[in-house]
Amino acid sequence: MTPGPFLRALDSRLAAEKPELAPMLRAYRDADRLLRRMGLLPRGESLATRARWWPLIVVLGAETPARVAFLEGIRPAGAGPSAALYVHGAAPAGDLRIPAGLPDGLRAVASDSPRLRGRLLLDVAGDAAPPAGAVIEQADLVLLFADADQPDSEALVEALAAASRRADAGKLLTVRSEAGLADIDARLAEAAAACDRRTAGLLDAVAEEVEDELVPYLQAALARWRRGVRRGALVWTALLALVLGSAVALAGTGNVPAFAAWLGEAAAAAGGAPVRLLVLAAGVGGLWLAGHQWVRRVVAQRVAAELPARMGEADLSPRRAFLRGTGPFRRGVAGWGRGARRRLTAIRAAIHAAARANP
Repeated sequence: MTPGPFLRALDSRLAAEKPELAPMLRAYRDADRLLRRMGLLPRGESLATRARWWPLIVVLGAETPARVAFLEGIRPAGAGPSAALYVHGAAPAGDLRIPAGLPDGLRAVASDSPRLRGRLLLDVAGDAAPPAGAVIEQADLVLLFADADQPDSEALVEALAAASRRADAGKLLTVRSEAGLADIDARLAEAAAACDRRTAGLLDAVAEEVEDELVPYLQAALARWRRGVRRGALVWTALLALVLGSAVALAGTGNVPAFAAWLGEAAAAAGGAPVRLLVLAAGVGGLWLAGHQWVRRVVAQRVAAELPARMGEADLSPRRAFLRGTGPFRRGVAGWGRGARRRLTAIRAAIHAAARANP
């Protein structure tokens, strides 16, 4: 989905499920415009597609009474345990809420449960080992259900051991009875808040990266380019002078005064202006300028080849931004100046305000 339709769909979906994030989405749009002017973000991309707007809750383990009670109102009535991703409201094809990296063939199931508003819930069927590590890494909360009256299965023991070794083991909540359901709602709220903080944190990190790292990085690259252009221009000027001098030598130095007089003759039709001299000067100047532009392009491509095509947490494009800064009449990093710095400061302020409003 291209940024325009994606952002419109995201705006509509947030208005229905998470209206408190509307200011954050506006800040993302403002950042997109700034980064596109700088060349760091291609026109067909948006930072909003790099953010996670919905927390992912993964449910796995035994089909215990506690699990059945938790999924009541989410899982369709009469449906048995089966792998499904539950989303609030409609579940259109290509739903923008569904993160990448989930198991192939996973079906999205719509649910009107208020518990799902602003959340995604991945129900992993059966008392099996957890899904792929990528899914667990994306999860904001993992609910592992176990039967308090039965010994843990081998799969569950392995799952608990693997989870305890993870750096993000804190997002695992083991529920062994219905009494444990009281803890889930609080953890769901914590997971949603953590997801919102990450969404805000991504844009804040990008803004900091642009001002503190990418702009100085591009300035250094442009300085190298300008030094290379100056050296190339000197070589080109010397070469052009050598060619002109050789032409004079071949014509014979004795003919120079007569040729100069011929060039300086005034043309009556031009109001007495030395047209021949002006034409020659324009030709030599145009030749020098064409060579100079060629030097600029060659040196720019050479420096650009040393720069990464993508870098940073948001996968921005310093190479593209550098090449934009080498265009005609450009001075410094394209799209960057006092106004851009003020806009970036305003974006960060908006993000911090949105984060404070959604602690």
